This record gives sequence, C-alpha cells and structure tokens, in this order.
Amino acid sequence: MIQIERKTWLITLLAIAVMLAVMPFDLVIMQYVNAHNTCRPFFDAITDIGLAKWYEWPTGLIVVTGFILWRAKKLPENFLPVWRMAIQILLSVAGAGLFTDVLKRVFARARPVEFLQHGIYSFFHWHEAFGLHTYHFQSFPSGHATTMMSLATAIALILPEKYRWTRIPVFIFAGIIAASRIMVTAHYPSDVIAGMMIGIWGAVLTNCTMPHIMSFLCRPAH
Repeated sequence: MIQIERKTWLITLLAIAVMLAVMPFDLVIMQYVNAHNTCRPFFDAITDIGLAKWYEWPTGLIVVTGFILWRAKKLPENFLPVWRMAIQILLSVAGAGLFTDVLKRVFARARPVEFLQHGIYSFFHWHEAFGLHTYHFQSFPSGHATTMMSLATAIALILPEKYRWTRIPVFIFAGIIAASRIMVTAHYPSDVIAGMMIGIWGAVLTNCTMPHIMSFLCRPAH
C-alpha cells in the first residue's frame, strides 16, 4: 500500500485553498500583468525551459540504454543508480504531464489571450478544445508548471541528505519558470498553482512506487 506523508497532504490542501482563493482574481491579475509587464522579454526567453521534452528525451534515452544493457547482462554496477534516477524523473514528469493533458481537455478553459483579445473567460469550451484551436482552450492546468514541479520534486526526493541544501534553489528555479507562464500571459495564476500541485503528486507517487517499478523492470528473463 502506498504511504503518503502528512506534509504532502497538507501542501495539497494549502495549494487547493490558495488556488480557489486566487481564481476570482485571475482576470484582475492578468490585466495588470498585461498592462505593466516590463519584464516580458526576459520571461519569454526562459519560459520554454518548462517544456517536458527537455527532460523526457534525455531520461528516456538513458532508460532505454539501461534496459538494453540489463537485458544483455552488460549493465555496469555504477550505471544502475543513474538508470534508476532517469526512470524516476521520466515517470514523474511524463505521468504528471499526461494527467495534466487529460485535465486540459476536461476543463477546456480559455487561455488569457482569449480574454485579452476577445473577452472570453470561462471553462468547458469542449468544441474548441477538441477542434482546430486546441491550444487557446487548454489553459487549466499549466503543463509547464506541472513539468517543473514534478522535476523539482523528483530531484528533491532522489538527492542524498548531504545535498539537501540544493533543494531550495531547485524549487526556486522551478517556481520562476512556472510563474513565467503568467508573465507571458499563457496561463492564469490558478492554472499555474494547479499544475504545480499535480507535478508534486506525480513525483511523490512515482517515488512511492519505485521499488515495485524496479522490481518489475529487473525481473529475471524467462
């Protein structure tokens, strides 16, 4: 049975409370950001660091390489920890990202650009979310925020205790990239908070199931 720490539940409840509290102010915040965003060029330059492909492709390559070496009984002992870390990061990012992609289509929320240009602000635009303009109606939750927080949480869970101090800058960096989605008017604040929460859960659940995953992957070949 999966055991989830109490602090994870508390963080989740706090995130949900903050998200619900912020949601009524999404429009006001977005209008202010759009009107006073002097830092937009900086955030435009860094926001795509939050794309999942930058983390899924390298870790995926390591995972496939490790599996091939293991099947061939040529997996070096010192490569095993690297392989395990790559599996954990890949599953954390990909799993949380897949869940977010499903929710984007379920909630079908119009992005800020639709509000700023056409005054459209609401959820459940299913026709558009599954039509030709999918990007503009898949705002909730933020995929970039999901990716960055699942990555940061996975790294924090993997790092040995002697490197505990690095967790703070990792989460700060992830938070900046997640917040950049608001600054480039791609997402509302509540989208980003929801994405971050999903990212944390994706990494936590992956970490809890890693012993079973490794046992399954490394089972003796018949």
